[in-house]
Amino acid sequence: MICSAAFSNMALGQSTAPESDMDGVVAQAYDLKNTLTISTTEKTIYREGDGVAVALTHIIGHAMVNDQQIERICSILETAFRYPQLIVNPRNRNPDVSLLLLESARLRSSNPIVKDKIDVLKSHLISIYKKDD
Repeated sequence: MICSAAFSNMALGQSTAPESDMDGVVAQAYDLKNTLTISTTEKTIYREGDGVAVALTHIIGHAMVNDQQIERICSILETAFRYPQLIVNPRNRNPDVSLLLLESARLRSSNPIVKDKIDVLKSHLISIYKKDD
C-alpha cells in the first residue's frame, strides 16, 4: 500500500518513518522548504534512476499535489536520470514508473507551462531508454 501519511506529515512539518532508506533521501530532496541540495543526496539520486519514482510514490501517496510540488517531482526525476550510466541497478534504467508518475502529475495539473515541462521530461526519459536498448 502506498503511504499517504508520509506526504501528509511531511506537508505538516512532522517527521515520518520512511519505508526505505531511498524514501528518506528522496523525501529530503522533495521537501519544498529545503532549498539547498546536499551533494550526497544528489549522488544517491543519480544512482537510483526509476527507484526514485517508486520512492516518490511512497512519499506522495494519494495526496493531491500542486504545481509547485509537481515541478519539484520533475526536478528530482530529471536528476535521477541526469547520468544514466551511473544508475546501479539495470532495471532502474528503464523509466517505467517515472513515466507513469509524470503522466499522473500531468493529469493533476491545469497549468500549461507545467504540462509542457512534464512533456519535455517524458520525451527526454524515453530518449535515454531508447539509447540504452
